[in-house]
Amino acid sequence: MNAQGSCSDIQPVEVTINPTPSLVITDPASVCSPTTIDITDPAVTAGSTLGGTLSYWEDAAGTIAVSDPTAIDVSGTYYIMSSLGSCSDIQPVVVTINATPSLVITDPSAVCSPNTVDITDPAVTSGSTNLGTFSYWEDAAATVAVSDPTAIDISGTYYIMNAQGSCSDIQPVEVTINPTPSLVITDPASVCSPTTIDITDPAVTAGSTLGGTLSYWEDAAGTIVVSDPTAIDVSGTYYIMSSLGSCSDIQPVTVTINSVPGFVVNDPASVCTPSTVDITDPAVTSGSTTIGTLSYWEDAAATVAVSDPTAIDAGGTYYIMNSVNGCAAMEAVNVTINASPTFVSISNNSPICSGETATFYVEGTANAYVAYTIDGGSSTQVQLDTSGQGSISVNNATSDVVVNIISIDNGCTVVVGQNSTVTVNPLPSITSVTNDGPVCEGTSGSFTITGTPGSEVEYTLNGTPGSVTLSSSGTGSVPVANVTVDQNLELSMITNLSTTCSSTVGNSSTLSVLPLPTASISAQSSAVCLNGATFLDFSGTPNATIEFTDGASTYQVQLDASGSYTNWATPDLTVDTTYTLVSVTSLTTPACVQPLGDNVTITINPTPSISDLVYSDQICNGTSTDISFTLNNTTSYYWSATIVNIDNTTYVQGGDETVAINQVVNLQDLLEVGYITVQITPVLSGGSCSGIEEEFTIQVNPMPDPANIDINIASVSVCSGDVVEVNISGLPTGMDFNWVAQTSGLSTTGSTSGTTDSTISLPFTVNDPMQSGTVYFEITPVLGTCVGPVIVSDTITVNPIPGSILEPTVAPEICSGEIVYDDLDIYVGYPNITGVEVYWEVQDAVGVTGALPGNTNVLPAEIPDQLFTTSDSQGYVIYKVWTQLGSCMGEIKYITVYVNPLPEPVLEDSAICVEQVSGVVYQTTILNAGDFSGGNYQFEWFMDDGSGPVSVATLSNDSTLEVSEAASYYVVVTNLDTNCEGISNTVVVEETNPATNIVTTVTDAFTDSATVVVTVSGGNNGDYLYQLDEESLQSSNVFTGVSSGEHQITVVDTQGCTFLQDTVTVIDYPKYFTPNGDGIHDTWNIVGLNATDNTKIYIFDRYGKLIKQISPEGEGWDGTYNGHPLPSTDYWFSVEYLENQVVKEFKAHFSLKR
Repeated sequence: MNAQGSCSDIQPVEVTINPTPSLVITDPASVCSPTTIDITDPAVTAGSTLGGTLSYWEDAAGTIAVSDPTAIDVSGTYYIMSSLGSCSDIQPVVVTINATPSLVITDPSAVCSPNTVDITDPAVTSGSTNLGTFSYWEDAAATVAVSDPTAIDISGTYYIMNAQGSCSDIQPVEVTINPTPSLVITDPASVCSPTTIDITDPAVTAGSTLGGTLSYWEDAAGTIVVSDPTAIDVSGTYYIMSSLGSCSDIQPVTVTINSVPGFVVNDPASVCTPSTVDITDPAVTSGSTTIGTLSYWEDAAATVAVSDPTAIDAGGTYYIMNSVNGCAAMEAVNVTINASPTFVSISNNSPICSGETATFYVEGTANAYVAYTIDGGSSTQVQLDTSGQGSISVNNATSDVVVNIISIDNGCTVVVGQNSTVTVNPLPSITSVTNDGPVCEGTSGSFTITGTPGSEVEYTLNGTPGSVTLSSSGTGSVPVANVTVDQNLELSMITNLSTTCSSTVGNSSTLSVLPLPTASISAQSSAVCLNGATFLDFSGTPNATIEFTDGASTYQVQLDASGSYTNWATPDLTVDTTYTLVSVTSLTTPACVQPLGDNVTITINPTPSISDLVYSDQICNGTSTDISFTLNNTTSYYWSATIVNIDNTTYVQGGDETVAINQVVNLQDLLEVGYITVQITPVLSGGSCSGIEEEFTIQVNPMPDPANIDINIASVSVCSGDVVEVNISGLPTGMDFNWVAQTSGLSTTGSTSGTTDSTISLPFTVNDPMQSGTVYFEITPVLGTCVGPVIVSDTITVNPIPGSILEPTVAPEICSGEIVYDDLDIYVGYPNITGVEVYWEVQDAVGVTGALPGNTNVLPAEIPDQLFTTSDSQGYVIYKVWTQLGSCMGEIKYITVYVNPLPEPVLEDSAICVEQVSGVVYQTTILNAGDFSGGNYQFEWFMDDGSGPVSVATLSNDSTLEVSEAASYYVVVTNLDTNCEGISNTVVVEETNPATNIVTTVTDAFTDSATVVVTVSGGNNGDYLYQLDEESLQSSNVFTGVSSGEHQITVVDTQGCTFLQDTVTVIDYPKYFTPNGDGIHDTWNIVGLNATDNTKIYIFDRYGKLIKQISPEGEGWDGTYNGHPLPSTDYWFSVEYLENQVVKEFKAHFSLKR
């Protein structure tokens, strides 16, 4: 319509909306080249609507047509357009054409058994393209997998498959393993020169297999040919090689050609009976060139064997035969054995006293020499006479004498080893003489003598002789009694009553005697007033302490160096008192005490006093005092007054009984209180003694004046139930205030009138909860008996209290992360007065965060806090909530909001174990959401393989899921009791292929620190852990410091998919052995050698002579040669062995210990 003013025109218009086709594209399945893809296949556009005309393009703009959409041979994104009239829809389609891998196989080189072939070696597939995953098979159909492609030990045709995605190529590979001949060597028997040995003798190689061609060499490398292997005439190690095609085996053979021994015999030294001669001593055959097996005979024909050649006890000629490898030589040896002397006894003249001569008596073989020592000194000889007697003397002996008989000799020496001791008793002695002095005159004392226990001591005491016997502890006592002069003790002789030995002594000691002290007492004044005091004076022995008493208490004074003490002040006395001397003690050690009885008496005069004292303690300004009292024991007194804020021009401040004490009082400052402090003292005529002073204070109050009074009201507007507080102050200080409360519309629980010195505090409540009330106070000031005029206060308004919060009937309960108002609305009860607000504070929060204070004037009120728990236990927040109208608060209520924790599932990345070739899952994994025991939970598991999460399981009270498919996973856990749910982290479960083989390499044999290196092949998990025997797992594949012997190597991966084990042997040798038949180290052998390598061990003595050839698999060497035990010494060995397919030779020595 087109309108202008009141005129218009309207015309029809046609609208055409054509339908647009909708394309649904399904990408075609991927293929392997050279296969092509047809994107015109109806399956690609299945599900599309409106059936438009289809066209195919290389770009999204539809400008470049696909040349042949039925046979696309290049991967990429193409586009299909559906056209219907002028409307169209264009969508992408993804074409995937995977390259087919190409295998190029190079057959591995042939090897000799027992070596194996590794067809996983990259050289076998060198030149191949589009490398994917290799697998190894025994057949072209790939149905039988090679058990260990890294160590094939049988010749034949095998197959290698190269797979990439769904595309693969399989090709044959030829493995050739040639047989290796095996040599078994038996060393030929030894011979004596000049006989030769034939190592071509079939007996030497009997037991060898595969019948190879034999050759003979001087070295293990097979480079020097033996010139004549049928007639070898030099001892040593030779080598025999067995060759079969390109494979061979070479082993050592030991040739031993012994020479005829050269033999020298030396006669042993003569001995004395009962000693014997050992003709097996190496010194007897010293100088011989070769020692073999020795035997010992009584005749040159070697028909009678010596029964014990190590202990011959009869002189004569004997014979020794030396046999070496069947060759023997015999020589004579002469043995000489002489007779020995006899020692009979030794005695002495023990005991003796110190300083006397010690004599020893010796008896033995006549004319023999006896060797001896005195007290361990140098050796000395004495010759026995023809009767076999002798003596030894030691003059002036002061301690025990010990003679040790060493030996007796008459050409043959016999060790005796006897000893004899003369006991030398010491002379008795005095250690000390002491006394317990000084002592006081008239007391007792004693002397103490210490010395040799059990001895008698002779002495004189002040010239009088006496004796005392010392006890078993060596002490004796000489007492003295009632002494008056010094006592002197002198010692003369001490005799040991047990040994009768005695000594002259001269020790002495003097005991000092102290005289008794003296003292006297006097008073400076013999009479005092009641409660008066005087001074006492004392004299006597200088520095002495005097003890005296007043009959009730005891006192002490110490005299000075001149013997006096003056001006000792008595206490204030109330009765006649006598002071009596008790005793005097001297300042000596010990202190001497003398009892005394001297005394002095002090008398007391009568005391005047005041009674019936009457006065007013408060008066008003301008009035007179009214003091009255009675005098006792006197008619005289004197008085004084101390004034504060009193006009001293009109008030007299003191005098005696002749001056008037009552006067009119005027204040200096009319706003301050005044004070008069009066003191009245009674006295005897003449003033010799004064009575007890009476003191009192009269307060002079000013008249209260309203102009000097302030009334302060804390607040002129309060809340119903609050306390109204009025503070009153002013001058003069010390006033009280009488008050009356005048109210309107109010009630109070207290009195409406009273008296205060500063504050009126009174609670008021409105009569109508919706209306205010008022109150004011009438106040009268009072100071003592002085009353001021009435004062009226300001009026105070009392406001009503708003209604309180209505508590919820059920405690609110939310989940962690929710907002409080989701489960709580706060309502206000009666009276709900317009303008009321709701306030809240956090009273307590346990296990919850996010709670904050706040307020609102919107009803019902809502708390906007978002609360979170801090643990896996339920928490709570206690809100303190109240209403407020102006400054008036309603009743405080406490609302508890419970916050339930969200379940917190936590997953860990894991892996499933998949066999690499077949793709079979042989070990699943368990995903665990955590410990949810003790509750009621539901677990919904989701899997995402790249196309979006899909629910795969819903379980009740089971927090685990067994997984057998690689993908991403997460779990939603719902607490069915609280309806709170938590979502876990997303984890990835990966495919892990186990390792298939381990290879161990051992280096550094025959050391204390062998090294084992472990190499792992196969699998796609490089996180391996390695274990030696039962030790802890380690991440390193190298073990160092490995001890000799057999060990087990274990390899696992961190995902638990790999478990491989291998056994390795470390070679070493014992450094000693002890062939004593105790079952411990009785034989010697090398640990860890492989006997299948035909390893031989050769043992030599220190001269290089071959003692024994042993096998590492045998029992070892027992320390004998031709059945005879060899001596304890060092022996040498040599051994050739294989280490990592390398021939090595090792030489060292070890010890034989017996």
